[in-house]
Amino acid sequence: MMNASRSGFNGHRRQPHNDEKPAKLITPRHVLNALRKWWLLAIPVGLLAAATAAALIVNRFQPQFMASAWLKIESAQPYVAFPERADSRVFVANQIELIRSPLVLDPVISLPEIARIPEIQKSKAPVTWLADQIQVRSVGGSDLFTISFTCSDGHDAARVVNAVYNAYSAQRGDEEVKRTQRVLDLLKEEQGRRQLELTRLQENVRELAKQAIIKDPLHGRTAVNEMVQNPLAALQQQRSEREVEAEVLKAKIAAITESFAERSVDEIAVPSGELERAISEDPRVKAMQANLDLRQERLRDYATKLTAYKQDPNYQGLAREIEAEKQRIAKYREELRPTIEVAYRQSLLQKRQEEVAAMQAQLESLQLAKQMLDERYRREMETLKQATGESLDVEFLRADLARAGDVYDLITSRILKIETEMRAPERVVLLKQADPVLNPTTEYPWKPLLLGVVASFLAPFGLAIGWERFVERISHSEQIEDEAQLPIIGEIASLPRRVKSSRTTLGSSEKQSVLVYQESFDNLRTLLVLAEELKDAQVLAVTSASNNEGKTSVAVQLAASLARATTDRVLLVDGDMRSPDVHRVLQMPSSPGLAEVLAGESTFEDAIAGGWRENVDVLPAGRLRGVPHMLVGGNTLPDVLARARGAYRFVVIDTPPILAASEALVFAKAADATLLVTMRDVSRIAQVQQAYQRLVASGANAIGAVLNGVPTRRYAYRYGHYGYSTSHVNS
Repeated sequence: MMNASRSGFNGHRRQPHNDEKPAKLITPRHVLNALRKWWLLAIPVGLLAAATAAALIVNRFQPQFMASAWLKIESAQPYVAFPERADSRVFVANQIELIRSPLVLDPVISLPEIARIPEIQKSKAPVTWLADQIQVRSVGGSDLFTISFTCSDGHDAARVVNAVYNAYSAQRGDEEVKRTQRVLDLLKEEQGRRQLELTRLQENVRELAKQAIIKDPLHGRTAVNEMVQNPLAALQQQRSEREVEAEVLKAKIAAITESFAERSVDEIAVPSGELERAISEDPRVKAMQANLDLRQERLRDYATKLTAYKQDPNYQGLAREIEAEKQRIAKYREELRPTIEVAYRQSLLQKRQEEVAAMQAQLESLQLAKQMLDERYRREMETLKQATGESLDVEFLRADLARAGDVYDLITSRILKIETEMRAPERVVLLKQADPVLNPTTEYPWKPLLLGVVASFLAPFGLAIGWERFVERISHSEQIEDEAQLPIIGEIASLPRRVKSSRTTLGSSEKQSVLVYQESFDNLRTLLVLAEELKDAQVLAVTSASNNEGKTSVAVQLAASLARATTDRVLLVDGDMRSPDVHRVLQMPSSPGLAEVLAGESTFEDAIAGGWRENVDVLPAGRLRGVPHMLVGGNTLPDVLARARGAYRFVVIDTPPILAASEALVFAKAADATLLVTMRDVSRIAQVQQAYQRLVASGANAIGAVLNGVPTRRYAYRYGHYGYSTSHVNS
């Protein structure tokens, strides 16, 4: 048996623990309890659910066809004569996102042959759905890419893929050609202006040279390609490059600015798919849609459960509500549309403005660098003038002429490069269009079938585990001590079912189990008799938190064990007057009994029934004719117990369950000690803890709990079994 410190007999009553504990997760104990208790029901239910799931999956399965187009996205820009450095990773990522963007998919959705595809028709946001379904993948990390789409028809899949590529090609080509052509036009305008500036500078240099009696510096040189050779050539080259870079950047800024200046904010096109997606993300629209979905789900339930559901008034009323809700949603979406359109246009305009602002900042940086180079160049020219003695004006003009020639040459070179590379091969090339697919990608739903069958089979076990986690049944004594904060007095082995239900001769194993069962009560009785704190205790109340926890069996067997071991007279009192069980277990009349004694209809001596066991008398519950609180609430019960104390060494009271019948607290308080009986796999931790708290609050001496129904093998493994000889067992 257990030691005194574990049993709780240490001179101090353990107080119930009221601190709130954090919610526990599902533990292996919950899983084991669920499997042990529910496997007999969960397995057939799981098999039925798995078969149903398999039938539904196979029934609803549609073969899926995946069509793919092959294209090549060059990692480096192909060129005719002038290579260009650029980040290939950014370019490739931009193309992938462009293919899946509303700019490309919105025109695709508007095509009649695409809009009629069943999967697209069912989607609430077709553009968003299509963006999720379109797959753009690199083939083995190479420059080869595939655009893929999967649906229930191989021809439709090919149509979608080809339409997506065509829309992407048109979007990319038009935008790129327009911008390149605009930059080229602006550079040619700048080239003409520079040509005039160069001619003017040439005339000024000639005129100033004549005045200084200097040989014509332009003699024998071409006007455009002349380069003034002097120690400042490198500095002059830097000035020219910065100026050309600034001019090219100005052209790009002008191209972007003019493209937006030609249209007002209201004329900026808003892709319908992007607009619908933004409207669907509005919080109020989402809430209204969620409410509509719930009602539609209820409507489908009506259609499933009712045969003539269309004539049902509830169905008709719900259908009208759904139609009205749809109209409200449509009306609100239309009211919201102008606001979303304005917000989208403003957002797009802001992005373009940010792009232009970044380019403006870069332009200012180039202009500042050029100013610094100009200042440095001026200082160097003054130094050179002092060293050479030449005219400062002539040197400045000569340098300006050389720089103007450099700028002109660079602009001309840039124009030549753009015009040449406009004929370069495309960076994105379609290698193979998507062809209609005849063979499905998935011929049979093996994967969803396996997942569905496994999930359906495990679902009942999951529910059982969740239920066990919710009810928190007691499976071992440590739970009572750790979670209910209640000391354990003892554990009672369970009686084998064959012994309970059969009158045939028992085998040796059944007889051993009966001996273990009796020995568990003897251990409990020994602890109660020898405990120093209970040496003067006569009246023992045996109670439980709820019904069906074995308190009556414990009370009966404890009374028998006390009488058998001490040879003193023991009285067993059935205090559960609402639902008495002692008379049924002992097969004796239930009346007269305690109810009649408390009501004054019978004397204590007349109600006592003997003859069940030697030294054990029984006071049955009697026949209750009123409210039990009226009987036990007066002074009669203490008088009855006083008579019992005088006539018997021990009085064992089988009380009602505490939570269901509060008169149990009256019996518990009147007793010298109270045992709280719990049943393995039946009692709940929360109920046991609540019952213990009520006992303590009422002033009862709740000495601890008894765990009933412990399997014989578990009991023997836990406490050991010092068996009897075979001859003793067989006797």
